[in-house]
Amino acid sequence: MRATPALAVALAIGGGATPADAALLWTFSGSNGSGTLTTNPESAGSYLVTGITGQYDGLTITGLAPVDAAANNDNLLYPTPKFLDSDGIGFDLSSGGPLDLYAPEYGFFDVYDVANSSDNLVTFSATLQVPEPASAGLLGTALAGLALRRRRARR
Repeated sequence: MRATPALAVALAIGGGATPADAALLWTFSGSNGSGTLTTNPESAGSYLVTGITGQYDGLTITGLAPVDAAANNDNLLYPTPKFLDSDGIGFDLSSGGPLDLYAPEYGFFDVYDVANSSDNLVTFSATLQVPEPASAGLLGTALAGLALRRRRARR
């Protein structure tokens, strides 16, 4: 029973989950849109994109397109200035889709509209959203309080 307060203190100090076992959020922006990518770390130093929200060309991004070799999207993000590979991230818009945001070998970013077979050169950047220390501390304090309350309720 004494392990509960120790666990709560460890969570309060550590802020809960570590990047290795938690989804990471990235803010992206470009010449035609912006939004948020939800990712999970992969073993090769890349991040698997598991969700996307935002806007592109004034339309709402409705979701992530599944990984599809035929559509050339692997939904991987890299933490280097290139960010994407030649397979890129597939996503759908409120008007349809899928679209594929990718980085060919030529040093620019491209959005390929699969349905209309059209390309659009864009700028792209992504920034990892790091939680504020105060937010992590608040989460840890709340978890510690819940653990103490639960312990007292068992007595």
